[in-house]
Amino acid sequence: MAAGSRVNVYLVARGGGDRGHDSGEPVLEDVVVVDAAAADDGYAASGLRRLVLAVPEEDAGRYYGLLGSLTDPLVSVAVRG
Repeated sequence: MAAGSRVNVYLVARGGGDRGHDSGEPVLEDVVVVDAAAADDGYAASGLRRLVLAVPEEDAGRYYGLLGSLTDPLVSVAVRG
């Protein structure tokens, strides 16, 4: 994953306590990666990476609303084929 990659973003409700959210559906689709930290940039041991995504303004509010509604969310990003 690098700048220019196109990705889908998923929110997974860990613990299963949050209702009304389908973690199998992307919450953001086909967004562009603007910047991606190198895999060895301090997060490697945990498997986490910092990403900067170009999200359309109309999708950003919905995304943050859903993120805030989940008790213990996990953000997962998948590169589009």
